[in-house]
Amino acid sequence: MTSLQLATPLRMMGRFQEALDMCEDAMKVATDHADRPTQALCLCVFGDIYRRQNECEKAITRYEACLAVMTDLGDRHGQAMCLLGLAKTLCLMKQSAKVCECKALELVHKSLEIAQAMGNKLLQLRCHWLQEELYRSLGDAEQMREQMRISSRLLDDMELFCSVCNKSIGEEAEKLEGLPCTHIFHERCVMEILYGRGMRICPTCQRVVYYNPSTHPVFCSTPVPESNMLPAPPAMPSLHEEWGQEDSNFSPQMEESKV
Repeated sequence: MTSLQLATPLRMMGRFQEALDMCEDAMKVATDHADRPTQALCLCVFGDIYRRQNECEKAITRYEACLAVMTDLGDRHGQAMCLLGLAKTLCLMKQSAKVCECKALELVHKSLEIAQAMGNKLLQLRCHWLQEELYRSLGDAEQMREQMRISSRLLDDMELFCSVCNKSIGEEAEKLEGLPCTHIFHERCVMEILYGRGMRICPTCQRVVYYNPSTHPVFCSTPVPESNMLPAPPAMPSLHEEWGQEDSNFSPQMEESKV
C-alpha cells in the first residue's frame, strides 16, 4: 500500500516512470493477496498516470476496468473518482479528436450525483470545477457562472478560504499553517498575523494570539470583545479566474488536493 501511496505524488511531480513502477509493485502485491479494493485503486492510479502522459486510450481502459471493480465492490467514492478520471480524459481527447463535451458532462453529472449522495463536499467541489471548465468550452456563460457560485459556497462551507488575503486555499501549491484555534491560513498570511502591526487576532474567530518566537502561539480563552473586533473581511472574490484543478492539463495547478 505504501508503494501505491507514493505513486500519486510522483505522478504530480511529473516522475511518471517512477509512479508506474510503484503502482505496478502495489498491483503485484494486491494480486498475490487477492486484494480487490487495492487492485481497483491501482487501476485508477494507472489511469491517472496515463492521462497525464496523454496516453488517453490506455487511461480509458484502466478507468473502465477500475469502475467495473468499484461498482462490484459497492465503493461509491471509487466510482465517482473513476467517472471524473474518464471525464478528464475525454476533455483531453476533444482537443485532438473532436470528442464532444456532452459525454464528459454526462460522466461528471454521474460523479456529482454519487458525491451528493455521500455528502462528500470536496468531491462535489471537484465535479463543479470540471463542469465550470466544460461549460466555458461550450460557451455557456450562465451555467459557468452557476458552477462558480456553487463552488464558492462549497469552499466557504469547508472553510477552504483564507480570510487574511481573501483567496481560496488549495488552488496553488502553497504552504499552509494552522493556528491553535484550528483555523487554517496560508503560511505567509499567518506571518502577517504574527509579525504585522496591530493586535494579533485570528480573523475567523477573533481570538487574540499571544506570540513568543521561542514557543508556539497561545490563544486567550475568550473572543475579543465585539467593540475591539476586526472589521469583517470583504466578500469573497469570484473563484477561478484561473482553473483550480490539480491537473495542469486543464489549468494552472490545487491533488488528488488539486484535496
